[in-house]
Amino acid sequence: MLILIAINTIIFLFLSGLHVYWAFGGTWGFAAAMPTTPDGESTIDAGKLATLIVAFGLLLFALVTWGNSGYFNQMVSMKLIHIGSIIIGAIFLIRAIGDFRYVGFFKKMKGTLFATQDTRIYSPLCLCIAIMEFCMVLI
Repeated sequence: MLILIAINTIIFLFLSGLHVYWAFGGTWGFAAAMPTTPDGESTIDAGKLATLIVAFGLLLFALVTWGNSGYFNQMVSMKLIHIGSIIIGAIFLIRAIGDFRYVGFFKKMKGTLFATQDTRIYSPLCLCIAIMEFCMVLI
């Protein structure tokens, strides 16, 4: 189980850092990270503050996930950590399923850079994260 905890924690830390990078003007990977319409118009207007809030949330997800290792047992009950992991797993499962328009396995909008990356990388990654979070609670 420790390997699942480590994998998800590292993923969350990486994604959190990437969002901080984007919030401060970084461009690597950004063009493929936002859903767009076929004419290239972004469907989300993510400003600096919103991007930093997402980064902070991902950092919290990393801490909750790491809590499954027992590292925070003196401060937080394992039951609370498990509830957090179930919530995180549910968030990523819902993200993998998608909004049926622009994101997720069941999206209708295809053919954009984001849609291609979402099908190949983002949605499968979200599903894997969800499964690993659920396994942390069950094992």
